[in-house]
Amino acid sequence: MPLLVDTIEAQRWISQFTERPGDDQLARDLVGSLRLVSQNAFHQELSAVIRRAVTDLPSPLAVYAVRDIPDGQSYFIDKRSRPDAVGRGGEVGSEGVLANTATSLHRADPQRFLNHPSVSTLRRKRCHHLLLLDDLIGSGQTLEGFIRAMMRTDSIRSWWSYGWITFHVVAYASAEDGETLVRSAFRTLRSRHATTHIKFWYGHRPVVSSLMWPAATLTKMEAFCERYGKRAKVRWMYRKGFRDSMGMLVFAHGCPNNVPGIFWHTSDSWQPLFPSRVVPARLGIVFDQAGPLVQPSGLLTALEASTLATERVLSRLRPMERNMVLVLSALKKKIVRPDRLSLATNLPSRVVDEIIGTCLSYGYIDQNRQLTRHGVEELRAVSRLGSLPFDPPAFDGSFYFPKTLRAARE
Repeated sequence: MPLLVDTIEAQRWISQFTERPGDDQLARDLVGSLRLVSQNAFHQELSAVIRRAVTDLPSPLAVYAVRDIPDGQSYFIDKRSRPDAVGRGGEVGSEGVLANTATSLHRADPQRFLNHPSVSTLRRKRCHHLLLLDDLIGSGQTLEGFIRAMMRTDSIRSWWSYGWITFHVVAYASAEDGETLVRSAFRTLRSRHATTHIKFWYGHRPVVSSLMWPAATLTKMEAFCERYGKRAKVRWMYRKGFRDSMGMLVFAHGCPNNVPGIFWHTSDSWQPLFPSRVVPARLGIVFDQAGPLVQPSGLLTALEASTLATERVLSRLRPMERNMVLVLSALKKKIVRPDRLSLATNLPSRVVDEIIGTCLSYGYIDQNRQLTRHGVEELRAVSRLGSLPFDPPAFDGSFYFPKTLRAARE
């Protein structure tokens, strides 16, 4: 399967970087750093996150697709009408894919899941839990605006103030900064609802540039994006991605705006790789590949486990063995929080949880997630033998709910 950097589209994009010697190589490195998420991977992971989020919640559950709402506009037109899953008259972004997910949930179990219900339906069904589906929570501004638009309806605002409803934000990837912004926006001196009644569920933390590149390389890449962003006439706020995020996560259904603007902005002097943040159909085949800088070798190098990052070791490890080595190496660096472990290893939270349980059962870590002497010896053995001295369980990653999620229509 070809890599993105090898496609004709990427080569055409790279050919624009001619200002200084070596700029074309920096462009190749930047393309190679993108984390690409296929439609199947997105739906499978979002399905797993939904399953975790709803396990202990009572029925019925209202499901809404998060989307941009114009400032000052209410999400609900009135209390009797269902809200629009996608905006009227404008371009359809990720909310189209998320709306399909909401529809699939409802069709699978219409008594449990309500598909974009009206305010009057929420009242009649006594619905206390609202699932807000999103692909990526980056800065948190879109999510904040969406919840604020919902609260412009007095019933929603009243139920929130009394603590009668809880927003469960379910996303493929969620950044801590975005979560903090949303909670801060709805926190008041008299209420802790922003902490207790806004809950976040996610499969990944977004790939963080500071974990992918050394500090000097990151500084060089930021300057590179700034310099060519000016040439491409990208607005200053998007040259390094929205809020200078240097985002590296791109979905098959669209490119987020926190990715540097030179990837998606079109002007009379610039041809982007993802025009208007749309992924050309011809590039769909490469979205099962991930950039080399987020492969196990790069992650282990960032965790200062260079002896494990060699081809001699990694080529002998099966996928589950590599995942376990990644988690043990992160724990050795005193990275113990679940979200931080997911971020450092580039593994879904559910996989990290499974590996932690296995490491506990084998005695490689203690209850505080500290490596035991046995765990340290096992990592040394992997470096020496090129394989784990035991046969780890084969997690199949299967999900019992929902059974299927329909992919977005072409």
